[in-house]
Amino acid sequence: MSKKDRNERIEYLLDRFELRGHGKKQFRTLSGGLKRRVMLARAMVHDPDLLILDEPTAGVDVELRHDLWRFLQELNKDGKTILLTSHYLEEVELLCNRIAIINKGKIVAIGDKSEFTEGGHTLEKRYLEITRNHEK
Repeated sequence: MSKKDRNERIEYLLDRFELRGHGKKQFRTLSGGLKRRVMLARAMVHDPDLLILDEPTAGVDVELRHDLWRFLQELNKDGKTILLTSHYLEEVELLCNRIAIINKGKIVAIGDKSEFTEGGHTLEKRYLEITRNHEK
């Protein structure tokens, strides 16, 4: 990435994540939500085709969570692949097309979202059924 492209990208991300007013602050002094935004912006600087996110909305307020969801959906529509780990099954159900359920360090189910939610089930209900069956 050229210096010009990198600088343009940084400017875009500062605006996109509303970070412009926080540029002079030390990272450790930022709130949890601001830290999440900085980490996501940093991961996006080089405009990756694959983005790996571990609990991207943990510890953020409702408004920021929904803003991040919209941003991740936009990225995905633009062709970005996002590997997301989350304990928030509502988030997984909203954002993911393919889902893997891990129980005790092992993948116990994997498939398209529709396979988990068919028959009007929520992902949370299916998760509980699947993990309980693997504990027996």
